[in-house]
Amino acid sequence: MFFLARDASDHPDELWVSDGTPEGTSRLRDLNPAGKSDVSGITPFAEGVLFFVSSGDLNNPGAGLWYSDGTTAGTRLVNRPVPWGHRTPIAIGVYGGRFYFAEADFSYAQVIWSSDGSTQGTNQLLSVANLSVQKPYEADTWLTEYRNKVHFYGTPPIDIYDFSSRPIRQIYSTEGREFDLKSLTNATQPATTGTSKAITVFKDRLFFSWNSPDTGAELWTSDGTAAGTRLLVETLPGIEGGTPSNFQVANDYLLFFAYGPEKQVDFRKALWRTDGTAAGTELLGKVEILNNTNMVAMNGRFYFAGARHGTWNTTLWSTDGTAAGTYEVSDAVDPANSLQAKNMVVLGKRILFQGRRGQASLPWTSDGTRAGTVMLKEVFLRARQEIDPPGWVAVRGDKAYFVGAPIPDNYQLFETDGTGAGTRAIAPADASVTANPMGKATSPLSVFPNPVPVPAGGFLIFRGNFHGAGGRLYRM
Repeated sequence: MFFLARDASDHPDELWVSDGTPEGTSRLRDLNPAGKSDVSGITPFAEGVLFFVSSGDLNNPGAGLWYSDGTTAGTRLVNRPVPWGHRTPIAIGVYGGRFYFAEADFSYAQVIWSSDGSTQGTNQLLSVANLSVQKPYEADTWLTEYRNKVHFYGTPPIDIYDFSSRPIRQIYSTEGREFDLKSLTNATQPATTGTSKAITVFKDRLFFSWNSPDTGAELWTSDGTAAGTRLLVETLPGIEGGTPSNFQVANDYLLFFAYGPEKQVDFRKALWRTDGTAAGTELLGKVEILNNTNMVAMNGRFYFAGARHGTWNTTLWSTDGTAAGTYEVSDAVDPANSLQAKNMVVLGKRILFQGRRGQASLPWTSDGTRAGTVMLKEVFLRARQEIDPPGWVAVRGDKAYFVGAPIPDNYQLFETDGTGAGTRAIAPADASVTANPMGKATSPLSVFPNPVPVPAGGFLIFRGNFHGAGGRLYRM
């Protein structure tokens, strides 16, 4: 397990490694002896191996992309940023056995790179300005693997001195080789309205949202070649476009949300499905998914936070991919907004999610029925936990763990089996601190949001203050 921590020295937030035992926990390497290392973009590459970014100014001799196998000797600098116009590299993720990242070149364009962990195997592809991602966990909305290639959204390079240049976002493919970058879409199209970032593989074809001057943003499909890339269907005929988003493969259908002909009346997206053909694309229900959230699958159905047309109240919805099987599960709770699917998780035959009460977030559970959708416990969750990874809850076996406050500013570690009766605060048997052991922004822990346990080596690892010594790592 890798994590950021500081010890009693003057070296803040360095990269540490642990096997889940006190004797197996140590600082990995001081990347910048003269100051802060500013480590970010930690991305697993293989078992026990990762990439990460060290930023700061160029006086930092360790600034750049690093590779580590968890040992000091095996932690090495792979790529240094350009010496002029430096920007911190953006860690994208691992696809096709290679790590992808981006950084600014001399023209300030984002240059796509890929790496196998060696200096020789780290290749520049081509410049693509205005990448569609800033954080690794956003990548699955704009990038996917298909037929041994990586396909993603990016904007063609522009002349930074030509203010009239407005190229639109294209779909690119690459195998990760040096200067290997091909456009599937027509890069000569003039600029139109923005395209939602949604791309996935379904029935051995690529499906994505893309716009053209004639149709606006609509659903397109491709076999991975420019010649085999075409418009599939217009859910909103005309130049405005249906702007499809939130793709979800559901058995023999691809579910998505898009505007239909009634956009001019209610300006709301609706739930659609397609079997991969224009004739097999149909409207399922007039419900709009909450922004920046995804569906979660349980027992052959898909659950999401949605709002029925005619109201802005967000409630729990479910669909089996048919019109008759799409309905509101419960209007008893307003699911909390989230920037990732980890806001809603599956625990056995129940789902756990955050529900709203005014501005507060509380833990809820549902078995997929109206009667079985209830609040787990009167515990207040940190609002920021719904935004950043790893989410607000960690599942291990038949239990889940989260941090909440039964009263304001008294954050505890909770364990739940998905029922109210089985939800309780837990702590080490010898804990001497019982008030606010999981900390808040102004506590000695200086943790915001509160830590969520992370699985490692058969244990759950988390940060707490159960013995009055400030933030420490615990295992469970």
